[in-house]
Amino acid sequence: MNETQHLIIESAIWYSIGIVLVGLRLGGQARRYGIQGLKPEDYGMMLAMLFYTLFVINNVAAAVCFSVGVDSTEGLAEIADNSANLYTEGSKFALIAEQGTINTLYLVKGCMMVLYHRLTEGRRAQIAAKILSGYTLLGWVVNQFAYFLMTCRPFSGNWSPDPPSEQCISWQNYLILQAAFNISGDCAMLVFPIRLFIQTSYPLKQKIYLSSVFSLGIFVASIPSNTIPSSKIPY
Repeated sequence: MNETQHLIIESAIWYSIGIVLVGLRLGGQARRYGIQGLKPEDYGMMLAMLFYTLFVINNVAAAVCFSVGVDSTEGLAEIADNSANLYTEGSKFALIAEQGTINTLYLVKGCMMVLYHRLTEGRRAQIAAKILSGYTLLGWVVNQFAYFLMTCRPFSGNWSPDPPSEQCISWQNYLILQAAFNISGDCAMLVFPIRLFIQTSYPLKQKIYLSSVFSLGIFVASIPSNTIPSSKIPY
């Protein structure tokens, strides 16, 4: 089994898990409150799944293009003329997949922020929740600016068969900034519910709910390390 086939199978497994979990959440909410009773985070998760679908499809498409053409960063710089079209198509798929990653990640974070606000309603901790929400929004803005300004200059060099610089292949500066900003925000998102859990006197049922939110934070924090590649090649 080659790397592309492995990626397709892995993507199908994770996508199926995501669809099932979101489906169970939405089904439970709809059964309990009705369609009109869905909460903001429910709509956020539906939008996140659309972006995740965009990521999976384009990530696999990019992998197929690069596997037919070349399969390493060094090879990308020395691409043959007859693979130029594949390289251009694969690079565009990779760019779209990256947008899917950014927006999926921050929509999930946004859903967590909504939950944090609800958990801290009427408490002093809500000030910290608002600050964390602002930092999360700032993170999305920084990621978008970095995407358009740091992946490659000019931006069209991202899909040029003759890239103007190594950055257009490796995305190194962009990925370093993205990882640093995401991980710093994720650490804050993990610390926040821990303090809330320790300092409050919620009944056991609410503490179990809070623990599930904390577990979601661990999942979100793991996304950057698992999805950020060493270059735009989706392996």
